[in-house]
Amino acid sequence: MKLHALSLLGMLLFSILCFGQGKSQKDKIKYGNIEVTDFDPSVHAIDTTADAVILYDKGTSFFRANNDGWFTLIFERHQRIKVLTKNGMDAANFTILQYRDTRNEEKIEKLKAATYNLEDGKVIESKLNDKEIYKDKLDRNYSLTKFGLPNVKEGSILDVTYTISSDFMFNLREWSFQGRYPRIHSEYTARIPDFFNYVMLAQGYMPFTNKTVNQYPTRFTIIFPGGPTGPNRRSDLPAVETETKWVMENVPSMKSEIFTTTVDNHIAKINFQLSEYRFPDQPVQPVMASWVKVADQLMKDEDFGAHLSKNNNWLSDDIKKITAGKETDYDKAKALYHHVRDKFTIVSGGGIYLSDNPKNLWKNMKGKSTDANLMLVTLMKGIGLTADPVLLGTRDNGYMNEIYPIMSQYNQVICRVEIDGKSLFLDATTPMLGFGQLPVDYYNGGARVIKPMPVIANLDPNEVKEQKLTVISMFMDQEKPWEIKVKNTPGPYESMTIRKKVNEKGEAQLNQDIRNALPAEAALTEMKLDHLKDYEDKLSINYVVDAAEMANEEIIYINPLLGERQKDNPFPAAERRYPVEMPYTFKETIIVNMMIPDGYQVDEMPKPTRVKLDNDEGMFEYLVQNDGATIQLRCIVDVKKAVFSADTYNVLRDFFSYIVKKQSEQIVLKKKA
Repeated sequence: MKLHALSLLGMLLFSILCFGQGKSQKDKIKYGNIEVTDFDPSVHAIDTTADAVILYDKGTSFFRANNDGWFTLIFERHQRIKVLTKNGMDAANFTILQYRDTRNEEKIEKLKAATYNLEDGKVIESKLNDKEIYKDKLDRNYSLTKFGLPNVKEGSILDVTYTISSDFMFNLREWSFQGRYPRIHSEYTARIPDFFNYVMLAQGYMPFTNKTVNQYPTRFTIIFPGGPTGPNRRSDLPAVETETKWVMENVPSMKSEIFTTTVDNHIAKINFQLSEYRFPDQPVQPVMASWVKVADQLMKDEDFGAHLSKNNNWLSDDIKKITAGKETDYDKAKALYHHVRDKFTIVSGGGIYLSDNPKNLWKNMKGKSTDANLMLVTLMKGIGLTADPVLLGTRDNGYMNEIYPIMSQYNQVICRVEIDGKSLFLDATTPMLGFGQLPVDYYNGGARVIKPMPVIANLDPNEVKEQKLTVISMFMDQEKPWEIKVKNTPGPYESMTIRKKVNEKGEAQLNQDIRNALPAEAALTEMKLDHLKDYEDKLSINYVVDAAEMANEEIIYINPLLGERQKDNPFPAAERRYPVEMPYTFKETIIVNMMIPDGYQVDEMPKPTRVKLDNDEGMFEYLVQNDGATIQLRCIVDVKKAVFSADTYNVLRDFFSYIVKKQSEQIVLKKKA
């Protein structure tokens, strides 16, 4: 938006209404001012295990009137990093994200960077060479400027400063106070005139060391180009500027642990969304689009949904061939899905937009994941079904805000189709994925169905149940009295993982994995896989174990669960600062039927138990009985929630510790006198 002369009479709103007092002091840390004392290890003693530490990180965003009848958004940053180990040398590689459209791009100015080393008591500077700065195009809206600093070694100090000027008022830079490396001092200041309103979104578990908010009267002098014949015009726009400064000190690193979607969901961070323009004597002008408006724009976009409303007759003959012999809508849709999944080659590349026109994509059967799934929507419409594209953000892309349409939070497109009154979500980009299934990484909350009245599709991991059944028959065959038969039926996601492993490494690797999990005295003699290629069905793994080495032993120690037991606690950390985010809920059932071998009797046997996870969110059951001739055992681990808060972490950890301990117990058989 350009500010025209008649518009100079109005706009406001900065939604962070928390006012403090006092002006910020002048920062004493200057770029390039590195002294011998800065190399003292006591300066960065915040974390002795860290590979690098950010000594200082300061960012400032403010607005400046320009000569084009509008404003320029300025972002300044100064970052100083100490490399502590060889693994910390990655900290010397920098990437700066720049927004772009068809006409303009954010510009990086005043970039200076250098490495400083202490040699013979002197500070030696190694400057960044401009020839080592590279630029890549990420997608149609973003570019990346990359560079790596020279002469980096253990003990180096890296100093980097730059300025970004932007014509995009909506792109007020976010700020992360926490990340991979600990931070001694992290500071962000935003100075915002009252005719721009931003909504601030904050996250994380660290408190601010200091936060101040001050207001100052100011004035912007805006120049309006006069064109080829007329003179330039200028106008002064009075404003009240709100300066907010956030400071965190001695911030620990955020390390990824098991069952975490992405640590970016939990680091201390603030970001901003432009909500309104409020110029004097002008009506408030909303900027943040609603989902209805976003959906309308996407469906008219030639690179997204414009082709979906067209009559795509060029596909008719191919659709008839692919669905030949299929009578029901379900079978036709399944055939089309299988065709795209198995024939379309997925290449790297992100984003939610098409990389080529649909005809070329169909002809070449090659493109990004978005290309494949938007093609799938087109095919479903081609057989007369109601189908819509769905925007989602994968788990590693972070949480999605269900209130505001923040498009950077969405990095994937899938298909939703209505068949026989039911909604099915389809993804044709994952090999060996069954019809109507989604990758676990897609269950990340509120996706959006893009149609005239867009609705939320809540892909909730708490609603996904992975069930596994294992049946173990021990010593039941009188002709082979020391034989053990196991039938393992994993859930769909474990089945897909095993299928991928078999496809990549062969059945021999799976055979070896089973052998490794068995007791040393047990020998795997046979293994068979059923439904290996039937991706809509669960895989079935059948194997036979020879335990003849146990025969004639005076005392036999045997774990009835064999290699199917939980050997390690998946939550080894003593504490956790952020939630446990499992990809799904699960129920694992193991049934054991064991004939007591001739000449033996039970000397010791585990006691039955039943334990509930906090507030009936899960259950562990271990039931065992002995009638003198046989032993029957049923072991169930049922976790009914996928996401657990950090407050309940210790309860969850103790629950699995108990499971590991109980499942390690053995049955002791003793020879009769």
